[in-house]
Order: sequence, then C-alpha cells, then structure tokens
Amino acid sequence: MARAEIVNQIANAQALIDDGENNEALPILLEIKDKIIDLKFWPVLDNILPIIINMLEKKKEYQSLCLYYLIRNSLYLQSQDYETRFAELSDFLNRIPETQLTVSKECANIIPLVCSLHYLPDHITTGTKPHLICDILSNFAKAIHINDISIEFMSSNSNIHSISLGDFTFLSQKCIRRIVDYDVDPTITSDKVTSVTCMIGNGIFRIEKDFGAEIHITSPISNENERYENAPFSYEYQLFDHNFKVIEKPTIEQGEFITAELTLTNISDHSSSILDVTSVNTELQCFDIPIDLFPGEQYCFHSTIKDNEDIKSAFFTVSYTTEISDNPHIFEFSIDNIQKFDRLLIAKFEAPQTVVKNQPFEGTLTLEVDQNEPYTQIFIEIIASPRFLVNGFSRKSLFLFAGQKKEIKIGFVALEAGQTILPAIYVHNIAIKENNPKVFLSPIVVTF
Repeated sequence: MARAEIVNQIANAQALIDDGENNEALPILLEIKDKIIDLKFWPVLDNILPIIINMLEKKKEYQSLCLYYLIRNSLYLQSQDYETRFAELSDFLNRIPETQLTVSKECANIIPLVCSLHYLPDHITTGTKPHLICDILSNFAKAIHINDISIEFMSSNSNIHSISLGDFTFLSQKCIRRIVDYDVDPTITSDKVTSVTCMIGNGIFRIEKDFGAEIHITSPISNENERYENAPFSYEYQLFDHNFKVIEKPTIEQGEFITAELTLTNISDHSSSILDVTSVNTELQCFDIPIDLFPGEQYCFHSTIKDNEDIKSAFFTVSYTTEISDNPHIFEFSIDNIQKFDRLLIAKFEAPQTVVKNQPFEGTLTLEVDQNEPYTQIFIEIIASPRFLVNGFSRKSLFLFAGQKKEIKIGFVALEAGQTILPAIYVHNIAIKENNPKVFLSPIVVTF
C-alpha cells in the first residue's frame, strides 16, 4: 500500500469518528496501523496511535494499550514531547491491573528498550559454561525502574529454561551490561535465547525476536574452528531516500540525498576495538567511538550521501585494533554503483512548522525546469484531508519553459489541533516516461 493511500484511509477513519461511528473506525485504524509498521512510516503511526489509545481506554483493552503507550516513546516516531509520553506511560502502567503481553518482532525493533545479547564465544565444549553478554539500552526520556528482567532459552532438546537478571534502574540513553555464566545440560548441543521479559510497573512485556544469540556445544574431541585471519568485520547496509523510505538501489534524485544505515559485525573469534570511521565523500553520523565489539556484536552508524556529479561510490574506512594485536589496522569497504536520477525538474515546498487552528496560512511550491526541451508539462495534485481546507486548486496542470522558475502559493486552513501532516502534494513531470511523482508530506503542529 502506497503512503498516499494510507493518508487517505486515515482521513476516512477520521471522518467516521467525526460522525460518531467509533466502532466502525477502530478496525480500520488497527489495519492501517499494521500496514504503517510494515512500511516503517513511523511519523504517520504517531498520528493515529493517540486516536486508537483513546478508543481502547474506553474498552479497557490493557494488553494493546501497554504496547501502544510503549511505542509512543520510541525514538523512531521523532516526537517533540517525549517527557509527556513517558509520564503517560508511567501513569498507565501504575494504574492498570497486572497485564502480560508479547511484543512481536516487528515492534520489538522500535520500542525504547534495546536488548542485545551475544555469546562469547559462540562455540564451547561439553562441560564449559556458556558466557552470555547482555547489553540493555534505555531510550526513554527519563530514568526508569524495571522490576525484573529475565531471559528465556530453548535448548536443542526443546526444553525451555530462564534466568533472571534482577531489577535495574536505567538512566536515559544509558546502557547496562551484564555477563551471565550458567550451567547447561551436558546432553544438549545448542542453547538459544528466544525472548526477554521485562516487568515495568504492572506491565509484563515479553519481547520476542531473533536475538542472534545461540551457543553451539561440541565434545572436546571435535576439531577446533580455524581462526579468522583476515579483517574481523563483515558489513551490510540499508538505504533510504530523502523521505526516509527504504530503497533497493543507491539512486540519488538530483538535488536530494540518500541515507545509508551501515552495520559492522565482528565475525572473528576475538574482540575488536573500532577506533574511528571515516569517509572521504559522505557525511557520517557515528557515536560512541571508540567502541569494543565482542565476537558477533555489531556497530551501527549512518551516512548521508548527497547529490554530487563526481560520486559513483561511497567509500568508508574503519580503523581498528584486536585483542591479539594493539597495532592499528584498516578495514575498507564501499557502496558502489551509485546512480543519478534527474526529474528534469527542481521542486521544493515550504510551509510553516506551527500554525493556529482556523487561521489561514500559506505554503509555497517552487518549480524550476532546466532542460534542453523548450518547455515541459507539470501536473500537480493535492490529496484531500478532513483536517485541512485547501484554498484553491486540488489539481493543476501547467507548462514551464526551459530555465523558468515559478512559485505557486497554496492556501490552507487547519480544522483540528495537534501534531499532523499537511495534505500530500504530488508533482509529476509529464515529459518523463514512467515518472514517479515528487511527493511532499510535511509535518506540522496546529495550536489553538
């Protein structure tokens, strides 16, 4: 489902709510919520969760409410009022009866409690205790107390067992590491982490996902794996366009940028220390360097790759040491085959970030053509939204001559207060075959 369709469905659900048909609107909103999570369109998710929460509070559906209050504290939602959301979550978890819920894999990756677990090493012999490293990071806005954190395992014989780490108080943006050595059944060949359960207030959150924490156990006579003698890292990356939508290929629209989320994994038998990460032709966002990585641990950072006529590949250099050598080493890799996409059109949209309900305001759409053709045809479409009145056209076709620049004023009136997005604006260059439109989805805050 395209993002524009989701925006339209939200508008339809809001219309039902305005007509007092909440029971009809709720299943639509829940379906939209699932699709938004699949698309990772987090700012739009933030627009519908308060509506869903308000409906479910009346129904006292505490399991779902626990999850939604938790997700609203996620950094992925890019909120400006995390302290208020944290207070709402704390109040909710203290006033409900004891409630247990399972956090699915899709949601486990965005909640503000990040659990990273790895075995060091990930192969042992019978009679040796597994050595499990547990890193838990709190991304909540304030300090939070967790009454108990327990880890559940499944052994190769399908037996399930658990270990409690105890209670913790986490400061905001701080990580706590615990190392667990435990005894295992001498007859098993593997043990794997399947879930982490956290008790916060009266809410018991069972987080299920693939933690990548599995220990393999062999007899002492088994052949020992060869040591990894080359660079100790593997790398992978995911790309996002300027609207933070996932893209498959490194394609940059003229005048825009793409963002790469890069992950380094220590694939050696030894711990390694990343001293520095550099790039000669991208802008990096790296934190917590220098950092130590145990075998199997990962380090994630971001790079902004901007439109540059010379860029064909994005190059990265990692300076590191290992526990068996203090001498600095270099690991180099790149994102290759970066392509350019020219719409033959420069389009920009500017609007206020904050407006007053029922007061008219304007946004400015700027269009500029620079091409060999004497003129081109542009088609503009504004998607209707029940939260705004659009003063003027909803669809417009016009011609621009080569080198011509045109500013188009679009008037709006906000009908509801709150954090929302302006009606979606689509700009098509008809001259380009199979052209994907330029889409503007502008967040805005409406006050009284």
